[in-house]
Amino acid sequence: MSIYLARNGKMLTRLNGTRNFGAIVSPVTPTPPFDEVTIGSQTWMSKNLSIDDGQGGIYTQTVNYGQGDVVEYYYTWDAAVRVAATVDGWHLPSDSEWGTLEYVVGAMSAGTKLKSTYGWSSGNGDGSYGFAAFPAGFWSSGSFFNLRFYAYFWTANEYSSYDAYWRYFDTGASMDSRYDDKTVGYSVRLIKD
Repeated sequence: MSIYLARNGKMLTRLNGTRNFGAIVSPVTPTPPFDEVTIGSQTWMSKNLSIDDGQGGIYTQTVNYGQGDVVEYYYTWDAAVRVAATVDGWHLPSDSEWGTLEYVVGAMSAGTKLKSTYGWSSGNGDGSYGFAAFPAGFWSSGSFFNLRFYAYFWTANEYSSYDAYWRYFDTGASMDSRYDDKTVGYSVRLIKD
């Protein structure tokens, strides 16, 4: 049996190392469940979200970027919105919040400053801010693509009923914004409320 600390239906932290949701409420003040990094006035997760709530739209693969295995989680946009809404004190960042991050670190060099220092096919980051975006690529129609070349992250903004905005890093120095089909699986970083 798993035991969790919860408030208002949102997971605060887990006590046994698993990432599923439980139902026991505790008055204990939990420690934050995520490693975080403050950049300017924003506090971000310093690692990709890795929660599977068992409701679908979440895919995983084990990746070795050169320093041990990592399980990467890929969320459809609906799954990203759904899971982010369950994490107390955090939310799926808007495209504007990503834009603020890009501006604070320097738009033309945001990729260099926010990417991980290893794992990229070329153009590793310099670790300036501890954000460590790994090139996890994306999931679509049962397959994974662009591993070691791109890092994609959903935003909270919809473009249409079928598409939503995302931010990405490639092997270059900058980051960019696009929109795509909500059924594609991208990584998720949350930002503190």
